[in-house]
Amino acid sequence: MGLAYVRPRLRPGSWRFLERKRVGIVVTAPTGYPSEPFAEARDLAAALGTGNASSDGWYYTARYDDLTDAQLNDLFSVALHLLDTLSPKIAFTPLPDPVEPTFERNDHMIWAKSVPALDAYVGRWLRGTIIRLQTSAAAEVDLEPMAGGAPGWRPRLTPTSARETVWSTGDLSGEMKLEIQLVESTADVTPS
Repeated sequence: MGLAYVRPRLRPGSWRFLERKRVGIVVTAPTGYPSEPFAEARDLAAALGTGNASSDGWYYTARYDDLTDAQLNDLFSVALHLLDTLSPKIAFTPLPDPVEPTFERNDHMIWAKSVPALDAYVGRWLRGTIIRLQTSAAAEVDLEPMAGGAPGWRPRLTPTSARETVWSTGDLSGEMKLEIQLVESTADVTPS
């Protein structure tokens, strides 16, 4: 049994998997997903001339031992193209004035009640910088709005390695500062 990155049948959002001996790309759209991107991935993978579709047509796999580095890169390019096609595209607009609140961290999420300066942007993506004031560690951050209009955001740090120094999962405390410069373009860029 190899290290399974995702299980294509069990998670509807799965689109690729990595195992010890093979790599695979889901080429049949899971329920609720458009079929065109998966059909395109199937055609692109088949055109590479390496690997095989599964007997039920659900995924396309290739064994690492059977691939050159160039062929493996080409297969990963197909997977990345599928990801890019399925990923939502978010356009951002600059804020007239950056929003730069400080707050005391108390959760994995950033809640509007803890950072009232963001209240006008609930439900919208935000982009900027997050800083842990005690250490001055900083990272670029996208704040992903919570589902269902909940008044908060999930921080997505870039690079993800900055998570441990800036927004550690093991430390829910510390004085933080946000420097938000961009808001999702569908949002009114002037707070109400």
